[in-house]
Amino acid sequence: MKSLAATRNKGLARIRETMARAGLRLTASRIAIFRIVTEEGVHPSAEEVYQALSGEMPSLSRDTVYRTLGTFEESGLVRKFPDGEGVFRYDGKMDFHHHFTCSRCRTIFDVGVEETGVVPVPETLRSRGSIESVRLEFRGICLSCQARNGEVKAD
Repeated sequence: MKSLAATRNKGLARIRETMARAGLRLTASRIAIFRIVTEEGVHPSAEEVYQALSGEMPSLSRDTVYRTLGTFEESGLVRKFPDGEGVFRYDGKMDFHHHFTCSRCRTIFDVGVEETGVVPVPETLRSRGSIESVRLEFRGICLSCQARNGEVKAD
């Protein structure tokens, strides 16, 4: 079994390579912020990133978090998307996918294209301009919230 140190070092090597490919300097704050945003299934807001790191990095400012996330977005390392509640979230999973948001607990789940199929762009939209991205969002109540409330939903 791999040690925790070996796993952490492999993760750090991956971050180093990613930052180098993007032409970004490696700093402690960038490493920490990138780790949080790229954790599997996590779609944090800038404030959540700041709150998660402020205890272990007291010199980290909100401004640094926002600027770093902006740099990551401009470099194509993360995607920024609105959560429908007036907050922007960051997604480190760069393959094409959609999201399911629980309207109760606000958890955001990734939904792969293999689950939805490819969403065709209507020709009428093409006549209005060029399409830069397509985002499909599902909203509903997750199974955990349904179970907590004793609800059973039939498909």
